[in-house]
Amino acid sequence: MSAPYPHLVVRIYSAVYQREDIAIESGQPEVHVGFRSTYVRHPEPFTEEGDISQDCKDLLVAGVIEAVRRTGHRMSLVWAPNACMLISTQN
Repeated sequence: MSAPYPHLVVRIYSAVYQREDIAIESGQPEVHVGFRSTYVRHPEPFTEEGDISQDCKDLLVAGVIEAVRRTGHRMSLVWAPNACMLISTQN
């Protein structure tokens, strides 16, 4: 089951956005961005404190950048209520 953060907001077209929950799993490094199937897998996805590890975050960012390039849709990674990262083909 996915936690509320992080999640992805995908801009489908003007004024139409879609929220995608992100499952965080342990395993071989992999990111998949897809309709209702977005996940990041990393050998050590969490720190001892239970936060997402920096390596896992970096892997997720790289995967979202690749998805933006592939689909052409702008996406925002929402890390917390007041922290997000916009990723677009114009960046």
